Amino acid sequence: MKGRFKYWIIIFVLTIIITPIVISYVGYLKYNVSNEYYNEFKERLFSTVYKKKTFTMDEVTNFKWEKLYIFEPYLPREYMEKEVGSKWTNANSYLGYLYQRSRLDEYPLLDETYHKLVFINDDKVVLDITLDRYDIDFLPIKEIVSVDRTKLTVQKEEKNKYLIKLSE
Repeated sequence: MKGRFKYWIIIFVLTIIITPIVISYVGYLKYNVSNEYYNEFKERLFSTVYKKKTFTMDEVTNFKWEKLYIFEPYLPREYMEKEVGSKWTNANSYLGYLYQRSRLDEYPLLDETYHKLVFINDDKVVLDITLDRYDIDFLPIKEIVSVDRTKLTVQKEEKNKYLIKLSE
């Protein structure tokens, strides 16, 4: 009888410990953005900006998207998720996801030199990319960019710095 009671206590304790981990891991799987387009998008963006005075975002993207959000430095993750209307993570591992969800990584853009582009399709994040503003700066764009309004103008600032603006 005592052996059976210990058995059920162990099962109960393990269930209490494992359940939150499983729920958290399911959240990681649900919100994880593969960023499979990251490298190709970055290469195409830099190549296009270096060669052209104007371009459309369709020339650069090789995936479907409806909206583009541009986030400036020092914004908390919670604010970005509220603006987009969806939670997401681009962490490469479950431990990275746990770190992102902790207070330690509440401000993912904690540097003046970075800004983030987030592409949305069907209310889901399809690409989350952080760019160095000393290379390409999208911050002059202060609004959400929709897929039907993507004509952009390139303005060269310094030797290798480019400002991107919405065309008139």
